[in-house]
Amino acid sequence: MNECSTFQKEGFLSQESINKVSMTMEVEKDAFSIINSLNIISMSMLNNFPREICLTNIVANTLLIRATQSFQASTILIQNRFSSDIFHIIRTIQETYFAITAHIKDEHLFKLMCWQDEYSFKDATLKLLKTNPQLLKNYEKIIPEAEKKASTRRREREFEKRKFEKESKREINKIPQLTAYELFKINKENPTAQRIYADYRLICNMYGHVSINSMLIHFEKTKDITILKFNSCGTKELHHAITYLLSVFINILAEVDIKFFEESHKTEINALSETAFSMFEEWQTIKKG
Repeated sequence: MNECSTFQKEGFLSQESINKVSMTMEVEKDAFSIINSLNIISMSMLNNFPREICLTNIVANTLLIRATQSFQASTILIQNRFSSDIFHIIRTIQETYFAITAHIKDEHLFKLMCWQDEYSFKDATLKLLKTNPQLLKNYEKIIPEAEKKASTRRREREFEKRKFEKESKREINKIPQLTAYELFKINKENPTAQRIYADYRLICNMYGHVSINSMLIHFEKTKDITILKFNSCGTKELHHAITYLLSVFINILAEVDIKFFEESHKTEINALSETAFSMFEEWQTIKKG
């Protein structure tokens, strides 16, 4: 960055950064064409989701809304060439993929995991407030209500546990936590789930958490010196983000299409998938070259 660069002064809020959006969209127009088509399919699904009012449909519809909004947010960040922030949201989409596939394969267990998560959060928060003197002083007025809510969630969780064991004819000693890994385990034999979980782990280490690798992203080593940099992501990193984004979102739409739309979007999704993976292979060829 030169001394006159507005990016150097204002970062991603600078006019210089905003002006580069159209350039990025032009250079990566093939990728954005696929993204736009997938977005249209997803919005169509949301607008035409089965109207039967049941928990199965409500949960799946909600998860698809979450995935679609995150997909759109990631696209905006890609257009602006944000660096690690793109991957934070892609990781959320991957977590939503695990939730959707878990919900489809084992709805009762997924529901029980959600109740356990809700109770655990309230119980852990209550313990934090009661064991920290300063927090206790600041929040003592709300603790009785918090205890009441935690007690209610505990009863609801126990009710759901008994219901789960009765309906599924399975005993469960310890309810799994609502984490990406535990959700992935429900479909761990699925090759697609295995690949997306491997991607998820990589993103967590490289971008999602404070780690050696996530900090090294901001280092640039030359022959003579190592410098810290504040910059937008380069072509290689941008292609990685698009690859992760399309890979997971295509599979979310495919799963939802099979379960809730009788595969009415199958032809279009498959065609976009083939186009995307051909593009990925082309990027790999350029990289090797």
